[in-house]
Amino acid sequence: MKWKRALGAAAGVLLLAGGLLAMGRLAQRQTPAEQLEGALGEAWDRQSKTETFHTEFADGQGHKITQYIIRTIFYGQERGQEGAKLAMEQIVDPDAAEDSRACQVNGCQAMVYHIKERGYLCWTLSPEYSIVLEYDRAGASDAEILQMGESIQLVPKPPGGNQS
Repeated sequence: MKWKRALGAAAGVLLLAGGLLAMGRLAQRQTPAEQLEGALGEAWDRQSKTETFHTEFADGQGHKITQYIIRTIFYGQERGQEGAKLAMEQIVDPDAAEDSRACQVNGCQAMVYHIKERGYLCWTLSPEYSIVLEYDRAGASDAEILQMGESIQLVPKPPGGNQS
């Protein structure tokens, strides 16, 4: 009986060690961007990175509003809006809009696009941050969405704050 317990304990230790080894290998894996940087070599420098985060809200009737925050990190280059523009166009295709109109959100130039039953309010807060509010047109009016947009403001960085 003792040998069965010892064998079971040894198997448990081996499984635990194997699991820890596998977790260590997963932690060492590089992201696709890091892999490309390694393949390009030292002659190439990263210029910018654009990330899109989204949060979805729903009311009791199934209408949804999705907030997309598009963040571009610049690595020592002049700040442009190319990354934010490309990310916005992945969320909403302006060419597919049935109608559109210019407006302002907190003094920033903005656009409202309507595509079928969906609406999109898009604007750029700064070279680093852009926002898209995607909404069910049956669940919220353009005026309500503009009011929601006005509630979103860029929080200034403290002096000496980091870039990432």
